[in-house]
Amino acid sequence: MAEKRSNKNHLRKSARELLVKAVYQWIITDGNSDDLLYQYKQDPDYKKVDKKYFDDLFTSIIKDQEYLNNLINKNSSRDVRNIDMVGKAILFIGIEELKIKKDVPLRVVINEAIELAKKYGAEESYKFINAVLDKVNLREEKS
Repeated sequence: MAEKRSNKNHLRKSARELLVKAVYQWIITDGNSDDLLYQYKQDPDYKKVDKKYFDDLFTSIIKDQEYLNNLINKNSSRDVRNIDMVGKAILFIGIEELKIKKDVPLRVVINEAIELAKKYGAEESYKFINAVLDKVNLREEKS
């Protein structure tokens, strides 16, 4: 049982990493989301992710873009237009994960976003992402 959960967690972690790239590409190119989704489904790394997790979050982020921008503006000291694109992609993923993936604990979502920011984001951006996600908290749970 623990091994199955560990594999599921690894597949989700891999999905989040690929999502950072896909959402970032979508933001900077303002590209066609269907074409991007098709492109990423052809990526060899897609075989190593939780595909449903990736697809659900990607399509939901695209659909909720205006909502996500407004939520970031409301819970941030910076205007969303002034946030670096990688940080914005990570915030989109984290907020959307809080919204639609209720089986993932709040702390896991925030910690995963922090790790993504440390790996892909600007220096110290993880602090900003942590603060925004902690304020956004779309759930009642506290940790």
